Amino acid sequence: MTSRTKRSLREELPALLEQRNRSLRSLADEVGVNASYLSRILREEAAGARRPTAAIAQRIAGALDLPADYFPEAREAFVVDRIRDDAELRDRLYDRMRRGS
Repeated sequence: MTSRTKRSLREELPALLEQRNRSLRSLADEVGVNASYLSRILREEAAGARRPTAAIAQRIAGALDLPADYFPEAREAFVVDRIRDDAELRDRLYDRMRRGS
């Protein structure tokens, strides 16, 4: 089983495409986005990069035969959604973070 990565989709995607002999365009077609959208994800942040949504990160992972939560962007969105939906969890985390622990 493939483990999750701590590196962003932007950092991981070029090597993953090369390993699988895939083009950015073929991945974009399978994921259902424009190749230019994926290209903007790959740009350096200072050069106008886009941050992929969790749904896009999950679809990219699926298209590359990786677990849906492979990229940190997908995991971050899950955590944020849980915090938004659970006031008690949100308050506990807030208090803990304010204390610095």
